[in-house]
Amino acid sequence: MSGFELCREVRRRHDDILVMFLTGAASVEERLAGFDLGADDYVVKPANLNEVTRRARALLRRKSGPASAVSSLDGPSGVRVDRGAHRAFVRGELLNLTQKEFALLALLLEHREDVLSADDISRAVWDYETFGARNFVEKQISRLRSKLAAAGARNVIATVRGVGYVVR
Repeated sequence: MSGFELCREVRRRHDDILVMFLTGAASVEERLAGFDLGADDYVVKPANLNEVTRRARALLRRKSGPASAVSSLDGPSGVRVDRGAHRAFVRGELLNLTQKEFALLALLLEHREDVLSADDISRAVWDYETFGARNFVEKQISRLRSKLAAAGARNVIATVRGVGYVVR
C-alpha cells in the first residue's frame, strides 16, 4: 500500500489522527496530493531529525491546544504534576516549587522519554535562547533535582551528556 493509500484509509477511519508524510517525493504535485488526502504536514527527505521532531511537536501542540491539555502528568518515583491546581507532588506530598521549577518539571514530564536540550528547555520555560551558555539551565535542573531528592524522588531527571535532559 502506498503512503497515499494509507493516508486515505487512516482518514476514512479516524479523522483525529495526525498524519505527517516523510518521503523522497519532492514534486509539488505529490506534496499537494498528500495534503489533499488529509496530511497535516509533509517533510521531504533527506530530512533533518531536529526539524522533523519540532514539526511533530508543533502538530501535537496545535492538536491538543490549551483547552484539552493534559492536566495531570505522572513521572517516576511517585512524581505527579497537577497543572490545573499548579501543584507538584512526590508520593502525595506537596513539593514547594517556584513557578519556573514547576514549569520545568511539567515540561520534562510532558516530554517524558524525549531528551530536551538546554535551548529547548530555556525557550519553553524562560522564553529565550541559551546561545550555548548552559550554566543557567544546569543550575535550575540541579535545584529541581535537589527538591525532588529531598522529597524522596531520586534520579528522576537524567542527563544525556552533550545532549540534554530527560525523564524516563
